[in-house]
Amino acid sequence: MLELSYCNREIIPILKIYRHLYNYVSKLGLLDDLKSIARELGERYPVKLIVLFGSQAEGRATKLSDVDIAILAEGDVEDIGDEIRRRLRREVDIVDLRTAPIVLKYLIMRDGILLYGDRRDFHELRSLAIREYIDFKRILKPHTERAMKYLGVTNG
Repeated sequence: MLELSYCNREIIPILKIYRHLYNYVSKLGLLDDLKSIARELGERYPVKLIVLFGSQAEGRATKLSDVDIAILAEGDVEDIGDEIRRRLRREVDIVDLRTAPIVLKYLIMRDGILLYGDRRDFHELRSLAIREYIDFKRILKPHTERAMKYLGVTNG
């Protein structure tokens, strides 16, 4: 179960900035293009979710930034990625949400913008990614502390 303090500290600020980031990306025109492409691909492929993440979703993008897309689909997502690259005519990095490492999945779901799919599925996967990450941190913490102690590194 998520602790209320964690929700207040981590999740609520994310929701507050989500709208700001959405507006920022919308101004670039990229979001509308991506949503249109994602909708078409969602109708042609067995896709459950397509999520924009990284600098484009976080408002840190420059004209030279690539586009980071996470996809939850049945089968290989590379064909979908190739289609997105072809349509955008720019560099696009694709992550398969089924096989993404826990930390990457957490970052994608924490900061990502849903381009295609059911919002309930998106929020359900976001909740799962947060829980997995919290469990992972709990398991990793004693090992990290031991390694830091061994290396003589302190937390302060």
